[in-house]
Amino acid sequence: MTGAITVPGFATSTKTPGAYLANVYGGALISAGEAAMSLLLIGNAMLASITGAAPTLATVAGNAALETVYLVTSPDDGRTRFGAGSELSLMVTAAFAQYPNATLYAIASAQGATASAMVLTVTGTPTAAMTARIVVCGRSCDVPIAVSDSVTVIATAIATTINQQTDWPVTAQFSAGVVTITAKHTGIRSNNIGVRVYLISSTATVEAPTGSAAGTLACVLSGSTLTLSGGAVLGGTYRCAGGTTEETTTNVLAATLTTRYHRIAMAQQTDTEIDRVVAQVNSMAGVATQKLQQLVAASVGTYSTATTISASQNQALGQLVWSKANDRLPGEIAAQVAAARLIGDAVLGGSLVGEASDANANLDGIRLVSIPAAHLVSDQPTATEIENALNHGLTPLGVVGATGLTAIVRSATTRYLDDSGNPNFAVLDTSVPSTLQYETDAMRAWAAATLAGKKLAADATDGQGPKVASVITPKIVKGGIYGRLKAAEAASRLTNVDANLPLLAVILDPTTSGRLLATIPMAPVPGAHQIAATCFQAP
Repeated sequence: MTGAITVPGFATSTKTPGAYLANVYGGALISAGEAAMSLLLIGNAMLASITGAAPTLATVAGNAALETVYLVTSPDDGRTRFGAGSELSLMVTAAFAQYPNATLYAIASAQGATASAMVLTVTGTPTAAMTARIVVCGRSCDVPIAVSDSVTVIATAIATTINQQTDWPVTAQFSAGVVTITAKHTGIRSNNIGVRVYLISSTATVEAPTGSAAGTLACVLSGSTLTLSGGAVLGGTYRCAGGTTEETTTNVLAATLTTRYHRIAMAQQTDTEIDRVVAQVNSMAGVATQKLQQLVAASVGTYSTATTISASQNQALGQLVWSKANDRLPGEIAAQVAAARLIGDAVLGGSLVGEASDANANLDGIRLVSIPAAHLVSDQPTATEIENALNHGLTPLGVVGATGLTAIVRSATTRYLDDSGNPNFAVLDTSVPSTLQYETDAMRAWAAATLAGKKLAADATDGQGPKVASVITPKIVKGGIYGRLKAAEAASRLTNVDANLPLLAVILDPTTSGRLLATIPMAPVPGAHQIAATCFQAP
């Protein structure tokens, strides 16, 4: 091959020796390291104690420093560092639930302006013994109610019991029969905190009506009424309201700039902040840096809300998981999906492996250990909604039978449009960037070893190789690259190696001595996603 080869992001003025390999995803083809995979979590921590007088309350603050990366070894370590019930502690717990042996790091971002809240009002005098069940972010506690308990007694018991749930993301205070439930941290994401209430007797269970846009929701049983107000309905759950602004991740990104984290799960929700993190992931994947990473975020909003974010992203190295009206916080969902992508579902006794053992793993149907289905069946995704989500850069979570839990339907990137805005699904599956990143790492390590201590000469015109072992030529390097590609093909990570051989090129840089330029085609083996058949009555 004659002429020049352009490597995106590689400055021709670079002098430092090394192997510089860039990834190109999707679109038209360009013409002719083994280590534990790490996971970084980004979210809010509770780094100052929250106090209250009714009932007496003093939460235990985390001991971490803001915007500092920590290696986290267990859920208890996450509670100690970031405060029990904080967004980041819940993300740590979700990740370890799926991947108990994960190499996990976490960093606390600054918080938004105000915390969200809602009010639970107790009215009426009970005429029968019953139980008040309070559900927050899918976690429940029961509060006994005796005959003739006053509203103050009931409110006191509810607030006290809520505060005893140290892993919940809220605290509670009461005044007479009114309980104020407040998020443990500030910002718009605290508006995702959902609450449901039930009254349960020996003969009946009554839930506050859901699914409407009413400003208040109430349940009534045996003379008692529990009313939720001050929030907003999303699907089958009443959500806190009043949380404002989302923090910037600028300082978080500065603190993580020099280190590679294979997967990054972020709690942040706005286009601005996801854009900011994706931009750094893309930058760090450049040929001059070569720290290959991927981002996972999540949304529990409506389909319209989620697709607005995915359209803004449209990134091969970004993923947006969608589970409308899910009780869990988006950060928890992102953390557990990122962990599941790495390890699979072995923790549930499943046989599906993750990218830590097979970069090209088919992630369809990997079950999530603690992410529930949406409370209302009407909020659980239909077949049409799943198809639409995949066509718009979303990774939908589907319901697993009667378990009440969810699974990854198909692990997709947000890259669904080409540069002209037309649909392009060349990088639909996250296995595409995962495989290319794995092979690029392996190829880089091989290339660095191949160049070490060698001299570079042109290919001999007689077709013979160099007479000295310390000399390499473009032909030798091309043969080595071909061998690596064939080995990946034998391991079922790459395909069509021979068919793409005309696109494999290695040449001497025509302008800079001592430098090789190459184009290396890599076609990941596709997952077995579908089968279509006609079933008919045979004669």
